[in-house]
Amino acid sequence: MSGIYKVFGGTSIALLAALWLSIAPAAAQDPLYTIEGIKVDITAASAAAAREEAFIKAEQDAFAALAQRLLSEAELATFVPPDADTISNMVQDFELTEERLSTVRYMGTYTFRFKDSDVQKFFSVKGTAYTDVSSRPVLVLPFYQWGSRMVLWEGDNPWLNAWSRTTTQRALVPVAVPIGDAQ
Repeated sequence: MSGIYKVFGGTSIALLAALWLSIAPAAAQDPLYTIEGIKVDITAASAAAAREEAFIKAEQDAFAALAQRLLSEAELATFVPPDADTISNMVQDFELTEERLSTVRYMGTYTFRFKDSDVQKFFSVKGTAYTDVSSRPVLVLPFYQWGSRMVLWEGDNPWLNAWSRTTTQRALVPVAVPIGDAQ
């Protein structure tokens, strides 16, 4: 028995490792096609009905956010979003990051990952020009000079306050603003 384990045990581990390594690149997801923080709040006749309606709305809102990321302002002005079934077919997977419900209300926060090839095909078939080239994150250090006083992390820095309120996670050029709590 130990001889069989020695022969097949090592082979099994090698096969599992090879399988894992071949799947990992295929499972890698382009963050450009990931939309996080989609919040929905729906009231319906029941919690189950509200949840179903909320999920459809979340998918539509996520695709709208994706279109906003990939399309120019001119393309976005004439863009007609696809129907719910078409959007659903372009979703690779989703993650529910927060959920609350009552007997008639559903609130949730979702992350959607779209199939890049299906989204590209959709825009190409519609003749919609899009960009799918993203940038590395840009680090912003919001220095503010007020007379002879230079401010970076203090609460009275209007640039820090403005940049902290800005949401750029859905942009082609993500912006990172440090919170300044390192000591």
